[in-house]
Amino acid sequence: MNLLNQILPFVIIAGALHGFFLAFIILYNARSSVNKTLAFHLFLFGFIIMVPELLRTFPKYFAHLLGTIFPLFFLFGPSLYLYVRMRVNNSKNIRRSDFLHGIPFVLATLLMLPTYLQSSSIKIEFIDAISTKEGRLPILWIVGWTLELIHIIIYLIACTNTLKRISHKPVSWLSVIVKANLAVWSIYLVWLIFTIAVDDKSIYSLPYYTFGLFISILVYSVGYKAILDKNVLKENSAYVKSHLTDEVETESLQKKLLKLVEEDKIHHNPEISLLSLSESLLTSPNKLSELLNKKMGQNFNDFINCYRVRDAKKSLRDNDDLTIIEIAYDVGFQSKSTFNKSFKKFTNMTPTEFLERLKKSKASFD
Repeated sequence: MNLLNQILPFVIIAGALHGFFLAFIILYNARSSVNKTLAFHLFLFGFIIMVPELLRTFPKYFAHLLGTIFPLFFLFGPSLYLYVRMRVNNSKNIRRSDFLHGIPFVLATLLMLPTYLQSSSIKIEFIDAISTKEGRLPILWIVGWTLELIHIIIYLIACTNTLKRISHKPVSWLSVIVKANLAVWSIYLVWLIFTIAVDDKSIYSLPYYTFGLFISILVYSVGYKAILDKNVLKENSAYVKSHLTDEVETESLQKKLLKLVEEDKIHHNPEISLLSLSESLLTSPNKLSELLNKKMGQNFNDFINCYRVRDAKKSLRDNDDLTIIEIAYDVGFQSKSTFNKSFKKFTNMTPTEFLERLKKSKASFD
């Protein structure tokens, strides 16, 4: 066991360094948020297994890292979920609303501020105590670890539900990542139970090293798979050659889509996405994306914004009592700048210029 305790830390540190390297390679070749999110996910794994070993082996030099990994646990679930969602939806960028997933991380960071502000001597004394099992782990730490695990489980369920909505080949790759995370966090659960029930004086137990080894395996397998398989890192492309093989089905889908925007005004919903619209149509995001791009000549954003601008023009003509920004919000835009940009894209003029032309037209008619 002593020999194992001497070897395992170096294996874990090697795995962490490998994780940093693979994350850097993926990040270096990434052009969109999709693969940047995957790189960030791998970086997180490397960081959380390296820091405990640095604290135990070199406490004098790395004491100020104490407590830094606690908030980062609240980024594992969101980073995995956002990666899976973007891959399934074939989207390139993170939405502004997605940053709300970072609220638990911010709160956890604020909670740890007293620890961060402690002197190095106090931190070193605490690290020595939990390394030699001379002191008990703080109950708040154990509660925090439990909350972290619950948080991650919620996101794993969200990832699984996202994958269930669609079934084609690349989902197998996403399924591998989700299942690998599930295996890692199952080991984390075993370690947490062991810490609470058997040994609450140190984090450095056999389940902990098993957890570190599983992370190292995950980093190796996912990282190299992502680098060696061109399809994994391929961005902004359809998963298969064609999802629309039935002409009758295509026409039916197009009619349903036009009904949703022209009669139900579904585009007025500011939170509408490719996924939510495909769910309303009872189809897959890829089929809808292909319909828009190949059959209707527009991507999702242009299609939605085109209808929003069309409705905005009608409102500007018919509603003298509404301001431009009120009309922008009514038709689904979330900011004036986005509204102005889209309006000019589809009309070659700003909303203000459009109003001025309307006034001149009415004046000449009168």
